[in-house]
Amino acid sequence: MDSLIGQQFGPYKITEKLGEGGMAVVYKGYQQSLNRYVAIKVLRQELAQDEEFVARFRREALAVADLDHPNILHVYDAGFVQGMYYIVMAFVDGGSLRDLVSQGPLEPEYALSIASQVADALHHAHQRGIVHRDVKPNNILLSRDGRPLLSDFGIAKALHESTGLTRTGMSIGTPEYMAPEQIQGQKVDARTDIYALGIVLYEMLAGWAPFSSTTPVAALYKQVNEPPPPLRQANISIPAWMEAVVAKALAKSPLDRYQQASDFAEALRQRQAPARTPGPTRIATPAKMPRVEPEGKGRRKAIPVLIAGIVLLLLALVAVVVILLSGGPEVTTGPTPFVTVVVTRDPNALLIPEAPEAGLGAAGADGMLTLPRDWTEPATGAGSGL
Repeated sequence: MDSLIGQQFGPYKITEKLGEGGMAVVYKGYQQSLNRYVAIKVLRQELAQDEEFVARFRREALAVADLDHPNILHVYDAGFVQGMYYIVMAFVDGGSLRDLVSQGPLEPEYALSIASQVADALHHAHQRGIVHRDVKPNNILLSRDGRPLLSDFGIAKALHESTGLTRTGMSIGTPEYMAPEQIQGQKVDARTDIYALGIVLYEMLAGWAPFSSTTPVAALYKQVNEPPPPLRQANISIPAWMEAVVAKALAKSPLDRYQQASDFAEALRQRQAPARTPGPTRIATPAKMPRVEPEGKGRRKAIPVLIAGIVLLLLALVAVVVILLSGGPEVTTGPTPFVTVVVTRDPNALLIPEAPEAGLGAAGADGMLTLPRDWTEPATGAGSGL
């Protein structure tokens, strides 16, 4: 496709190559009739030969062209020229958020501004029935004045549906930014984009994505099974409320996230921590539920229980009198020997404690473990790998 440089491409003259990806090559073009530069995304030949993909791509392009929002990259045109399908968008020369993040963490206030504006853009699209499916720093462009512009709507959906992945329970996306339900081939909606934007915000603040790994499979595993490393351990300057907002956006279950992108944006602008932050929780020792007896049977047992209680009370009084007459009980200064806690293998729960790390052996079949009362929980790291 590099042969297009310098050539007339429909009403556009290709001036230079801007970049390329797995689905398309992007060129800078000049539209003489309107005296403006544009970005032209030309689909790769292998995709252009897939009639089903092309039909879905054109339908999505038309839907995105109707989106009118200051933080969405405007789509001008879409068509077919010289055996190639293309889409024409506004040209911006401020680079991408990927370029910015690759230089290190952003100031929290700047990251907040970018994330809230992108959330506004997502809400605008969601209100019109469009889910992005591939929110990531590469798809967030920046104008010269630093305004974020969300791009590449619809391509991931068109590819996902045209390849039949909806029938096989698989999905398409970028592993580091895919929500658990997307990875598992479940239904995606606005909350899937909110999760991805939460990853982007985490990366802007920490300088790296929370589930990055050496292989895509490892990243996907972490997305589904592991909590993100605490954000403030990566960047202590991050306010606690902001860490809580990011944690809510990154909840594994869509029900625990912000339900609309506008709610996410509002929480960021109001600097408002969620009422309840999802994440690791301590597991309390379960209380035994009382057995419910039939009405008649309960009355029959009432008298023996009452008699037993009276007998125990009398024995206790006798024991107290004996102790007082003998000079009192022996006093011990040490703590009560043991306390019982619950151990769980739930990856979303805080292990209290993880028995192998504590060096105290494994828990019993009932999940209970007895520990010295003066046992202290061992320190744990910020995250874990495979």
